[in-house]
Amino acid sequence: MTVPQIEDVFGLDLVGMFTDQLLGRSPGWPARTLTPADAEGATGSLVVLAVDGDGTPWPRRHLWDSSTVVRKAPIGAGSTLSVVRESSLPDGSPVPVYDPAGGANTMAGLCLLSADRPQSVVRDFTALVAALPDILPVDAAEEARA
Repeated sequence: MTVPQIEDVFGLDLVGMFTDQLLGRSPGWPARTLTPADAEGATGSLVVLAVDGDGTPWPRRHLWDSSTVVRKAPIGAGSTLSVVRESSLPDGSPVPVYDPAGGANTMAGLCLLSADRPQSVVRDFTALVAALPDILPVDAAEEARA
């Protein structure tokens, strides 16, 4: 998610710039290394796993629903949340049970958040992680087996 994050905060289209470079054009690289002082706002990405912020696995199974996540996420007024669909489960899929050794195999979704400053990104992602078990639908098949 580094490329879209760089575009979001620095306004640089790295894919376009690399393409221009490969085609022998002048891509207009920055004259110097950009720093956080050059950024406009802040952005971050979050891998959604079935685990609370303290590392405790969710006690119940849920279904992934990207539109519910975006619509009900408890984020600040100046923040924008999106789900990277090509890196997320299809809506309605059971969220995999958390396995610390499973890596991306236990991932439900990938979220991208833009905000006014880094602290807002951390605050919003912390609130989202805490809220996910309450906003995602419970897997009815799992409830029926219980």
